[in-house]
Amino acid sequence: MRFGSKISTTVGTQGITGIGGGGGNITINAGFILGVKGENSDIFASAFNTGANGGIISITTNGIYGLDFRPNLTSFSDITTYSQFGLNGTVNINTPGLDPSRGLTNLPVNLADPSKQVSQSCAIGGKLANRDNRFTISGKGGLPKSPTDELSSIHPLVELADLVPSSTNSIAGVEEKQEVKQEVPKRIVEANTLMRDSQGVLHLVAASNPLSPAIPQLSCP
Repeated sequence: MRFGSKISTTVGTQGITGIGGGGGNITINAGFILGVKGENSDIFASAFNTGANGGIISITTNGIYGLDFRPNLTSFSDITTYSQFGLNGTVNINTPGLDPSRGLTNLPVNLADPSKQVSQSCAIGGKLANRDNRFTISGKGGLPKSPTDELSSIHPLVELADLVPSSTNSIAGVEEKQEVKQEVPKRIVEANTLMRDSQGVLHLVAASNPLSPAIPQLSCP
């Protein structure tokens, strides 16, 4: 189907009000139906009268290409059973070359044995019981020690740690600063006396009580 070709049946005329009737029936048997989407080639059984319903389109083909099913006519290539005032009709497609069962997979009839899907590593009796199996619960929470005991909280309480008051550090720091301020610097005394050691060497020393000079002082007249 090319260049705006039509396969159609209608009742009434679009834009002119009529009464009654039906959209008619169209039956097509073709190997393939080909069209171009943008060329406005249509297959339709439409109704434009008041109370008239759309028709029935029956197509037997191996494939439809370039035409799409739409609820009403458009500027593209359409297949439709549109009714302006009533109910839309129906479109029946029969594809004899298509086998509906093709591609289906047969599911297994016998179901898996559930007893073979469960691990037997913790069996109570039998040969596997001699493997010294263990089940250990550790940490806070979990199951109680005895089945008669109550379950513990899901969110166990965490013991609070002892916090050291920050004021203690500040007080200690103030005390250290005060002790440093209370230290008295050593007094520096100027040398004011000459002393002779056992080797006869003279030393200039500072004495709180100046001694009599070991060397007589010379005075100028």
